[in-house]
Amino acid sequence: MTRALRSTIVASLALLALAGSVRPARAAPKSAVASAGMSGAIDAATLESRHGVRITQVAVTGGGGLVDLRFTILDPAKAGPLFLDHARPPRLLPEGTSAELEAPRHGAMRSVRMQKDAACFLLFPNARNAIRPGAKVSVAFGAVKVEPVVAR
Repeated sequence: MTRALRSTIVASLALLALAGSVRPARAAPKSAVASAGMSGAIDAATLESRHGVRITQVAVTGGGGLVDLRFTILDPAKAGPLFLDHARPPRLLPEGTSAELEAPRHGAMRSVRMQKDAACFLLFPNARNAIRPGAKVSVAFGAVKVEPVVAR
């Protein structure tokens, strides 16, 4: 087997594994959002001071098929509760739509290191191209929703 063929097979298997964990964009019921305490969004400064996390980027990548969320853990003790609820993984909420993108549950949180100043990332399947460059996107960690940022 040639090296190029082996690389192609490995890349294909990785994409199939990712595709197996894709959940389509879905509308969040209004009552669920309100009951989760997500009616009001916090600003970036509050996220940093109260929850110890700084969002550094939301970017569409992978030919539009993925959304890359990058953030820094400023204070592991404060940030921990945002990532401990495995039933409610981080979500991306594009403004002006009812779409909700969830981080794949299978292994997505491996890239999150609860260490001071750790640079982390999560890749979200961009189901139905819900997020495009220039779109405003809110990030939700459990019941904590952050004001929208502009996707690159």
